Amino acid sequence: MHARIVIVDDRSTNLRVYARYVAMMGPEFSAKCFHSAIEALQWLETETADLLVVDYRMPDMNGAEFISKIRSRTVGAHIPAIIITARQDRECRITALDAGATDFLQSPVSHIEFRERALLLLGQHYRQQELKQTLETNRTGADSTDGDDKGGKSMLEQIIDTTPILINATDRNGKFLFLNSYQAADCFGNNQKCPPRVHHHQRNRLF
Repeated sequence: MHARIVIVDDRSTNLRVYARYVAMMGPEFSAKCFHSAIEALQWLETETADLLVVDYRMPDMNGAEFISKIRSRTVGAHIPAIIITARQDRECRITALDAGATDFLQSPVSHIEFRERALLLLGQHYRQQELKQTLETNRTGADSTDGDDKGGKSMLEQIIDTTPILINATDRNGKFLFLNSYQAADCFGNNQKCPPRVHHHQRNRLF
């Protein structure tokens, strides 16, 4: 699958650097660069992106304002967005998070850090898209009220199982009763150390 990364920064030097970082990620990735946030917004009215990389301080609008406008659109509501800041500015980060930013990078950005964050967010984005398609298929296939109830349960199970964090339930004695499949796959599939008292047959005991 080809990934399109939109980069918005009013400084040409930064655009060239970030575009080169994208090119170094491989032929399945491409960069679309904009000096102006307004031009980027206009382009995104008819085009799609898999990831946004946006500088916070720009003359026409800051990164938080740009992300806020993207989030107000139906198509752009779930596109992951990285905000690049020049320093550890807590106020800027809070503003950007409120606007819908997904992650942050502090300038100057290294190629390794850029690549790791981009791949992480793109992977999460694709998993969410796949899950959305699966849920829509389940919803379409429901033929009765009972079927709808069953489909609702399936959706909840899939959301819990595919969430890329540890989700578990324990009893009063601290014994694990449930471990979501995403984490269990890492534990049992890759021989990683799991939380104590977790048994493979207990993974789906939540429902």
